[in-house]
Amino acid sequence: MKLSKLIKLIPCFWLPLLVFLIHILIFVPFGIYTLYGWADIPMHFIGGASIAYSFILVFRKCKDEIQIKDKLVKVIILLALVGLSAILWEFFEFFAYSIVELYDTLFDMFMGLLGGLFVSSFFGKSVIQ
Repeated sequence: MKLSKLIKLIPCFWLPLLVFLIHILIFVPFGIYTLYGWADIPMHFIGGASIAYSFILVFRKCKDEIQIKDKLVKVIILLALVGLSAILWEFFEFFAYSIVELYDTLFDMFMGLLGGLFVSSFFGKSVIQ
């Protein structure tokens, strides 16, 4: 895939960028996670959902390059990409905030995957066409 095509895919990721900006500019500086300990649960769910939605947009824009007929395989690939994103996010949290709680990390990844699964099932038969 050419660099120009990859650059055209960047707008597909506006929603995860928005979630990230809300995290960095509002939740962290105003101590939302400290005030409301449960706040990171929906944020991880929304983050996973936004990542899934973004990759659905990427798959749709790249339908000539990505030709997978089996919808189940497409959903599995989508969830794998969401899972990879969740793992990378947890590395970011570890290095940025020194969060080392195993339960928190695993539950955060689970919520991200659940958000991705929700978006996958929400789009139903039209997922990654």
